[in-house]
Amino acid sequence: MSSRDRKIAVVTGASSGIGHATALLLAKRGYRLVLIARREERLRRVAEEADHSDGVGDENHVVMPADLENEQAARSTATEIVRRFPTIDLFIHCAGYGIYKPFLELTTGEEDALMNLHYRASSRFIRAILPGMLEAGAGQIINVASVATCWGPAGHSAYAAAKCALAAMTQSLACDYAGRGIEFSCVYPGIVRTEFFENESYRGLKHQADRHGIEPGVVAKKIVRLLDRPRPEVFVPASHRILAWLHAMSPSLTRKLVASQSAPRS
Repeated sequence: MSSRDRKIAVVTGASSGIGHATALLLAKRGYRLVLIARREERLRRVAEEADHSDGVGDENHVVMPADLENEQAARSTATEIVRRFPTIDLFIHCAGYGIYKPFLELTTGEEDALMNLHYRASSRFIRAILPGMLEAGAGQIINVASVATCWGPAGHSAYAAAKCALAAMTQSLACDYAGRGIEFSCVYPGIVRTEFFENESYRGLKHQADRHGIEPGVVAKKIVRLLDRPRPEVFVPASHRILAWLHAMSPSLTRKLVASQSAPRS
């Protein structure tokens, strides 16, 4: 299969964690990858891994380093992707990080950065990519949110707000373009063992991540499974859906439970 015959998948946050694991699974399925993240050297290593696992071996995966916290960088990267690939088959927004601080200790700059990366970056890419999908009458958009959208944990006011915005946008897009051949999905992982918890602000939560976290590959498999069985939402692990049900039944009980589990411990 030549490069021109392969489906195109754009993956943000592809240099590590869920994005990295997802990119490699997509390569095995024959996708040509457009890999986006801040760290160019690590992106190139992921592209090399994908070349070795895709069975094609023509080194055709594309690396596009960009800091998606910067709105202009996100916009220009999205524009360049569409210029090079007028039709994108799959967009997966995995890019993300968190800051664990009480609301009044969080700066407005930190707040804006989280909103830019989690929500606005996805919006910029979808705005650029979706018209081509609509013209083709096919395509899939998958946003990786968080179980934090069910009830914002302690210390995550801006992170939870940004993920809620991402999830709500995904739901509205599905309504706006229902019946047009595009599948929209949102993935809600719980604690995942990634570099997310290497941020100094998470020092007090590191033991919870080590004890309760799941591997990025577990989430990646759930994401890739959506290609065969599209669904509006997926919780990883599936048991986390209970939190959404509990919130619907008893918001006060959910608040107490989440607060006790998300408080830092020495």
